[in-house]
This record gives sequence, structure tokens and C-alpha cells, in this order.
Amino acid sequence: MTTDYVEIPELSTYYLEDSFVLAIEQAPSELRFRVELVLTESHPLYRPAAPDKQHCYADGWLILSEAARVEWAWRSYQVFTDANGEIDLDNIDYLKRVGDHWLIGGSWGEARVYTSNDPKVLVDE
Repeated sequence: MTTDYVEIPELSTYYLEDSFVLAIEQAPSELRFRVELVLTESHPLYRPAAPDKQHCYADGWLILSEAARVEWAWRSYQVFTDANGEIDLDNIDYLKRVGDHWLIGGSWGEARVYTSNDPKVLVDE
């Protein structure tokens, strides 16, 4: 059985496919992504996009915690530079539960995170 991240209420107010990964941190039982998050109109902090932006953004963390293990299928350390000179690792192309793990991937790699917890987001305030 597969569950897409948008089916998780806490994650349904984010659009990860256009969010920018700024950094990836891994601990023995946790995988954390520093992200410039796209907020959807249903997010409580949503505001109309700035004139020079496509979306409403907020910085924060996407956290997959209490993992029994994290397995990388592959990993890339390539960085991308946008027109403003800002550097990122690109987007999160997918985040979905597949059986007993979460599968997350993008240009930066693909990881399987074995946890029964749903991912959570902490937005900087």
C-alpha cells in the first residue's frame, strides 16, 4: 500500500515538489531536510506570493524521526544556483509511505526511512 504525503493532514498544507532543499542532515534515527517550503492557501501562515516569487515560502525542517534505519538508494551532492545567486539542492520530487517505510527522493538522492511515524514539519517563526 502506498500513501502520498498530501494524504497526511499535517503535510497537506505544503507543496513539496516546488519547495527547495537547502541542506540534509542525518542522525542514527532521523533524517532532516532544511527546506524553503511552499505553503498552500490552506496553511495558516499563507500569504499572497511576493511580486518576485512564484509561491508563498517559509523556511523550516521536514523531519523523519524515530527511524529504525535509513537506507540511501543513491546520493548526489550537486548544488543548483538560481537567478538570484541562491544555492539549493533542488526539490523534493516525492515523499510517500510504501509498506513499512517512507520513500523520499529528488535530484539530491533517494532514501528509504524505516519508521512508523509520519514525517513532520517545523516552520521557523
